[in-house]
Amino acid sequence: MGKAGIKAAKIDFPFFKTLHSLATRIGGGRFSLMSTKHRYQFDPQITVKEEWVSKGEPTSIVERPEHPILDAWSLAIQKKIKFDPDIFDTREMLSEFFNINITNEELPKYTVSYIKAYLEFKKVNRLIDFDDVLIRVIDFDKVKAEKFPEFDILIVDEAQDLSNLQWDFVDRLVVKSKQVYLSGDDDQAIMETFGAAPDKFTSYLTNINDLCLETSYRVPESVKNYVDTGVMKDIEKIPSRVDKKWQSSENLKEGLILYQETKKISDEHITNNPKFEQRIFGLKKGFSEEVEVNVTDIDPNQLMEHIFKRQNEEWLILCPTNATAEKFSTGMKHHYEIPHFLKNKPILNANPSLHNINIRTIHTSKGLGADNVAIVCDRVKDIQMLGDENPKLAYVALTRAKRNLFPRVVNVGIYSDANKYCRLDLKRFLYRFPKPKYKKIDKNNPTNNNHNNIDDFF
Repeated sequence: MGKAGIKAAKIDFPFFKTLHSLATRIGGGRFSLMSTKHRYQFDPQITVKEEWVSKGEPTSIVERPEHPILDAWSLAIQKKIKFDPDIFDTREMLSEFFNINITNEELPKYTVSYIKAYLEFKKVNRLIDFDDVLIRVIDFDKVKAEKFPEFDILIVDEAQDLSNLQWDFVDRLVVKSKQVYLSGDDDQAIMETFGAAPDKFTSYLTNINDLCLETSYRVPESVKNYVDTGVMKDIEKIPSRVDKKWQSSENLKEGLILYQETKKISDEHITNNPKFEQRIFGLKKGFSEEVEVNVTDIDPNQLMEHIFKRQNEEWLILCPTNATAEKFSTGMKHHYEIPHFLKNKPILNANPSLHNINIRTIHTSKGLGADNVAIVCDRVKDIQMLGDENPKLAYVALTRAKRNLFPRVVNVGIYSDANKYCRLDLKRFLYRFPKPKYKKIDKNNPTNNNHNNIDDFF
């Protein structure tokens, strides 16, 4: 939906909202929402991170507070579990807050004291945060049923990412609605570490059978074939997974899986040219397990060179970690001077109407897609995240491409380091992100050694 469509939706559909804003509208009460000023007043050590909700729009900036103790407290509330005060690496900040020297053995006690001080600060100043809003709005005594709007149709999108506490709020909305649609995909439930409870979505009691989107509107045939060859095999092994089948887009038959290849040149070329190996980007119209070349991985610098030549196209650069996203953006900015967006923030005065290069973490890429998608791994942590026990993060990353996919953009040396420190994660990563196998050229039948013409793409 474009900007005009979103603005029209807000007029025609006044309840077109996030759960946060809807809960605040229904049950905010006479309290004030905590701001950056209030948090800094309570504890100057609370950091605030700016997030651009809409690409290139300064008015969409929101502030996200970050603090290890308060983050753990909020996570426990959202998951509706007992708070664990044993939090790593908080001794210095607690000592600073209480102005005493706290030992490691005393940390749990002072962590609890810190939370009590935070709750008292909010009470004295009549302040609430998002967790308080949800706790209040699901309390039948504080917010009566008549304050909830009545909906003819209630649509809850990305339902697999809701927390237990948010589901309690949805339950109250459902009671006042005539028809309810819960939309989501448990295969894309990548927010569990942030409190999401996808099992609540998959087990929610309904009175009609599930409606499955059988055909993708975004993923082309080549990308679907690649997903099926690797990560999908791990996805299908998830014990609690809802069984589903889907096909690639009926309208997107074109599409390529791109690698860097060492092309084996003919004997005649070797005779006339001592440099008989020529490195090119490989094009695969459909992922196959055997090709006539030795396939290697593109590294981040080579990808930047490639983007530099095709700046007018739509790009989505996906990184498992914030550090890798920021490093890639720095390279684009300082070495190539390419205007782009880093998590929607404009770099080098990027203009949304002129520039279509967006660098995101995989966790913030939900719902997005682009003609060209590259998955970048710059550090061992990236391999660990894509190769851990849960294959869903890899699945989400690999299903963003609408045309061309660069599945493995890996920094030199990462594989050897990962093999030392997280061999199992590396093994799973290589399984989920397969590359074509090497097959020797048939010298007796040169016609079988033809490659796709790369001139049309590069």
